[in-house]
Amino acid sequence: MITSVAGAVSRQRLRIRIPNCVTTEFSFGIDTFLAGVPRDLRGAAVGLVANAACLSRDGRPTVEAVASHPDLRLSALLVPEHGWMADSAAGVPVKDTFLPQWKVPVYSLYGTRRGPDAGLLQNVDLLLFDLPTLGVRCFTYLSTLRYCMEAAAAADIPLVVTDRPVPFPETVDGPMLEPQQTSFVGAVPTPLVYGLTACEAAIFIRDHFRLDLDLRTCLMSGWPAGTDWWPPGLAWRAPSPALRSPDCARCYPALVWAEAAAAADIGRETDLAFQVLQWRGVDVREAIERIPAHLVASGTVTTESGRLRLRAKAGQSFRPVEMAVYLMCALRDIVPDFRQTIDRQRLAKLLGSGQCVDMLLASCSPEEIIAVWQPDLDRFERNVQRFRLYPRPVQLPAGNAGGDE
Repeated sequence: MITSVAGAVSRQRLRIRIPNCVTTEFSFGIDTFLAGVPRDLRGAAVGLVANAACLSRDGRPTVEAVASHPDLRLSALLVPEHGWMADSAAGVPVKDTFLPQWKVPVYSLYGTRRGPDAGLLQNVDLLLFDLPTLGVRCFTYLSTLRYCMEAAAAADIPLVVTDRPVPFPETVDGPMLEPQQTSFVGAVPTPLVYGLTACEAAIFIRDHFRLDLDLRTCLMSGWPAGTDWWPPGLAWRAPSPALRSPDCARCYPALVWAEAAAAADIGRETDLAFQVLQWRGVDVREAIERIPAHLVASGTVTTESGRLRLRAKAGQSFRPVEMAVYLMCALRDIVPDFRQTIDRQRLAKLLGSGQCVDMLLASCSPEEIIAVWQPDLDRFERNVQRFRLYPRPVQLPAGNAGGDE
């Protein structure tokens, strides 16, 4: 399904019929787009926003599928943080380069520019955005989406967003972005986990920032596929160096906060990145004992070799940011130098909330911290219902998943 969202976004305009796609064979949004390029876009010079991890249903890189398509002309490749191969370390600037295989320039959107500039778009008729956003605000591909949308609006060219699965389609969790915490890890005013796919987020961004933009959204088919966020049997290609599996991506928002803690090790260089937590000189078992039973059940928190091991069960409710708050508070209470090991500014940027960080460091309880963000979270969840384009999977309450994975 390709949907055009032109003019002011309204509740009426977004009331589309959602097909029951659970039993349909899965395909990505890019497959939807390439199977039926709209007539008015045929022959367009395409600026493709993607990396090598972006594949079509048949396993071809998106860049290859676009470059070989008879109705499109690949003009430029625009790459986000982590670069074309998705293997550059977090925070490392990416340089412009050239892709000889397809004879196209590769422009970095994570270097001297964070979005396409006017000069870059001179020879582009259409921006095509095919990055996975993961539904987590601090994963920077969401910020890249916003800046691509603004650039397309300024250049008066269409933007096509092609959808990919997100780990938390049914969940909104965590504090709303405070204006003073706006940065490249927080450029869109959502909770930390915002429960929208890239297409849904694009419509939200367009509505919130009132962009005059020809936005086209290309949906997946066959998603959600039961209780699994990533379609069973489909190969995974890491969208960034540390997210080496669908499980890494699902646990990411529960432990990403630890990147602001000098004493923490989250296994970033291993296949268990964001699924493990080790704290220098501390037995994490005491911290686990302080986490409420319903969160332990939903995340299956255990210890392995003196470190915390997190498993987010498929089909079961999991609130990763609540889990993060309980973990941070537990460690704060048992680690004497916890406050000295935390980079307050970095943690505030990752969470999007200086208030929550200050409450953490002031020894407020997890319940007090969560209560601060809950009213805004409830309002956001009510508001975004009108932007959702897919049915949401039914999540079982914690502790009722019918056994271990």
